[in-house]
Amino acid sequence: MADGYVSVDRAAVRQMVEDEWRALVLFGRHLGETHPTTPMEQFTDVILDFTRRSQERYQATAALMPPEQAEIFLQVVEEEDSICFEDRQRNPDAFYHRLGLSFPYDHQIPAQRQIVRRQSISEIAVKTAVRATIWELIFSLFRR
Repeated sequence: MADGYVSVDRAAVRQMVEDEWRALVLFGRHLGETHPTTPMEQFTDVILDFTRRSQERYQATAALMPPEQAEIFLQVVEEEDSICFEDRQRNPDAFYHRLGLSFPYDHQIPAQRQIVRRQSISEIAVKTAVRATIWELIFSLFRR
């Protein structure tokens, strides 16, 4: 950060935001499949709680940074989140494909959707371990 220049790695932030979206979609899908009779109001409350916790994680990450960098980081998070939201609204199938999710979008409630292919436990475990390692590396960079 020489000469007052503050840097935030947009690609890393994009990956973090897309990871949150991926988790949100999978979480919502799981809820719809495992609790098909849950009223939509409850379903919405749970999803809103999930997104609130995501925002708390972003804030916690920003708290590890100098104030100027934290401000830029949160701005980039907001921009990337808006891009994801707009992409999801415009073309859900393409958005899910970009996230590496392989189920088609339809306009039915989540309990009525069908997954084309599920990832195996080992695939999910490997991806989770790799992401955890990447995030630990990113957090260690901010702690310096």
